[in-house]
Amino acid sequence: MPQMYPMEWLIIYFSMITIFFMSYVIIFFVTLNKNTPKNTYLNENSTYQIYKTLKKNSFKWKW
Repeated sequence: MPQMYPMEWLIIYFSMITIFFMSYVIIFFVTLNKNTPKNTYLNENSTYQIYKTLKKNSFKWKW
């Protein structure tokens, strides 16, 4: 195991956190697009529709 400096560990941890966060965001948007109709984004109450789908699917993720 080579010696690593704190800056390198910080970069490694930051990259891991960003990778996990990006995968979570991608999964979140895929499930959101699967569960909402396409014309919801054209309506003015699209945020309310997204909120409804979020409340409906908050604890039942479809993997």
